[in-house]
Amino acid sequence: MNIVQWSQRVSIGSVVAGTLVALTATAAFAYWTATGTGTGTAAAATTAQGVTITQTTLSNWQPNETRTVSGSFNNPNSYTVTVNRPTITGFSVDSGHSANCPTSTFSIVSQPTSAATIDVASGNGNGSWSGAQVKMADTAADGCKGATVSIAYASN
Repeated sequence: MNIVQWSQRVSIGSVVAGTLVALTATAAFAYWTATGTGTGTAAAATTAQGVTITQTTLSNWQPNETRTVSGSFNNPNSYTVTVNRPTITGFSVDSGHSANCPTSTFSIVSQPTSAATIDVASGNGNGSWSGAQVKMADTAADGCKGATVSIAYASN
């Protein structure tokens, strides 16, 4: 009997071991050939903060003088934005001179000639535009002496 019992133990052990090998092989096979599906979501920013158009400073602007202006952009966003080339939209004169220095004294000779769209990296002084020209009329009144003339820009 001892021999038979020992044989049954070996047989049961062999069956258990064989089953474990088969399950392990099946699990390994399933691991390598597994498929699945799923979904995920991401939320995009809803708006970008506005970019500020900056200009080089013009000093000592004289009557009948055409000046070329250029500038860059200040981008407060944490990512690069694309803007259209800026355009000059008008002039204003500081309040201490505006009564005697009409904005009609100043004119746009040419709009900026930079690329139609400009990529502006995050931060100040990035991207660039150039090629615009503005003129002070030869009939500029004495009231324009010392005036601060602001040139307005837009980009959409």
